[in-house]
Amino acid sequence: MITEQHKKISRIRLLHMLRLRKPTYLAVDNVYELAANISGLRNFFSKLPAETKVIQVTGFQGDAGNLQQKASKQGLTRPSKTSPLEESEACARLAEKGVGANVQVLENETKIRVCRNVSLGPGGSSQNRYRRRIHATILNVKRRIDRTLQQMGLDYDLFTEESDFGLERAYFHVYASRAALRGFIKPLRGKYVTLKISSVYRNKIEVTPMNVPGASFTRKKGASKQLIIGVDPGTTCGVAILTLDASPLYLKSRKGLTRGEITRTAMEYGDPLLVAADVTPAPAFVKKLANMLNAVLFAPDSVMEASEKRDITRLYAEKHQVNLRNSHARDALAAAIKAFQHYKNKFVQVEVEARKLVAPVSLQDVKALVVRGHPIQRALEVSAPKEHRDVTEKPVAPQKKAPGLTDYELKIQSLQERISFYREQVRQLKESNDLLLNEARHREERVKNLTKALDAVRRTEAKEIKEGRAYQQLNREIATLRRELVKERRVAQHLEKRLDTVRHYRGLASKGDIVFLKPVETFTRDGLEKAFRLYDITRGDTIFFLDSSGGGVSTAEELVKRGVNAVVSRAPMAHQAEAVFENFGVAVVPYRELRVEWVEGYPYVKAEELDAAMKKGLEEKQIELNAKILDIVEEYKRERIEQGKQEAYP
Repeated sequence: MITEQHKKISRIRLLHMLRLRKPTYLAVDNVYELAANISGLRNFFSKLPAETKVIQVTGFQGDAGNLQQKASKQGLTRPSKTSPLEESEACARLAEKGVGANVQVLENETKIRVCRNVSLGPGGSSQNRYRRRIHATILNVKRRIDRTLQQMGLDYDLFTEESDFGLERAYFHVYASRAALRGFIKPLRGKYVTLKISSVYRNKIEVTPMNVPGASFTRKKGASKQLIIGVDPGTTCGVAILTLDASPLYLKSRKGLTRGEITRTAMEYGDPLLVAADVTPAPAFVKKLANMLNAVLFAPDSVMEASEKRDITRLYAEKHQVNLRNSHARDALAAAIKAFQHYKNKFVQVEVEARKLVAPVSLQDVKALVVRGHPIQRALEVSAPKEHRDVTEKPVAPQKKAPGLTDYELKIQSLQERISFYREQVRQLKESNDLLLNEARHREERVKNLTKALDAVRRTEAKEIKEGRAYQQLNREIATLRRELVKERRVAQHLEKRLDTVRHYRGLASKGDIVFLKPVETFTRDGLEKAFRLYDITRGDTIFFLDSSGGGVSTAEELVKRGVNAVVSRAPMAHQAEAVFENFGVAVVPYRELRVEWVEGYPYVKAEELDAAMKKGLEEKQIELNAKILDIVEEYKRERIEQGKQEAYP
């Protein structure tokens, strides 16, 4: 044994030593020497190693004597009241001998919370992507914890708040100490998510004598009633606790209510016998609670409708002056009432059969056995005292004669008592029958109302489906028309741009800056007719031959009649056609002399270039004409000279 003494030590250093040594017991004279109040004790206990138990060696319930008396009684050296070291050693040695009580501040439960670690911000174009990443991370952490707890085989409750992209937050209530989770699940404070692990504190400090196993859940003194517990599980959980005669004991709902809290609350009022749900099959939360309480699970034959729950809880609340604060408390109460109604007839039979017995029995115990599946007679025999277990009938009149009574009178008296008993039984059966008839009428009316409501819903759904189809058809037509409108608008915008371009060049033409050429595909009669039809060739126009082959005198004369001003040709044309144009003063301009450009299918040239080309052509024609005249004159002179020579020398 290692002995280590310190005259004075701080709480922080004490905790450091405890974490380092990990002792089995931390023995104290009074637990409030560790902290001044329960809040401080909770903080201190939460920092202790998992292996260390706090033992208070004096002053616990049912124990008398101070530290000195305890030490003397156990044969230890009596410690001096002025020596803290002697007293601390005495505490340790008493704990070693099994003297003292185990102090419990923490429940054997742990809370795990997973939530976001950052604000979502005021908004923006990337906020949805940001939210999606955070909520998806929370979902992944939740799945990892869920998988770990299942692999460890631990019992737990899970509460979540869902979002569009995953989970807003998740809360695990694990029914194991925090030490059991050590090494498997660790606190986390990441970029987006935080994971917090905390112990569950008891409402008050509890002490259990050493070497005596303490119950996980304590019951109020004198609380021995058999209970019916109705539960409505969910994020906000509702709980209703009734006695076996349907008297209310507890009705409340709260967000994040766990099975451990429900169990501790129920144990304060009595022994849970029935745990009821308002749906079938019963939720996993309710099943686990029934197993934890070793109670019988009740689920109705079918899911209770909202109207049924409102009706039975309203009548019950009016009778017992119960305040139903919300739908969760109402649903829990409805489940408990439904469970009571299911066993009510058996409870009545138990009471009737119990009246026949000679010895009194605990109706609570008999009803509990019946609920757990025992026949009524067998339950009565088990609950009856040993000396009266063979007596199953109600005592009749004494067998010895009373003074002045004959045998017939004794028989009459016995028969009268039996008649009274059967009358009472008939009365109770009539009451039960009336209740069943009322319930049957109520169910028939409810079926009629539901049938009418179903027909109305079907008509509404048919109308909504028809309207929905028409709406979808109109939406499709609108979408088609919108696409066509967009296409037409694009075409219109394109045409508008082209029109603006044409207007611009028309403006240049009206100013005389450019000259539009009227294109002619072929210099034939068909080509001319097509050009006349498309371009309305009139006086003063300039013609542009794309192909000048095939032109002759007649086609050239046709253009001359139209009064064209000039002709631009890509290739040389026939001499006959060119001669016609020259004779009528129509300028023929070669294509190579101009820079022809196109806009919206129309060729055009600059006016100054066309004038220059036409002027150049006239000049060339004039030079050519002058040359011809000179040739003619020279020829004439030569002819005159030859003629003179002939006349001189005959």
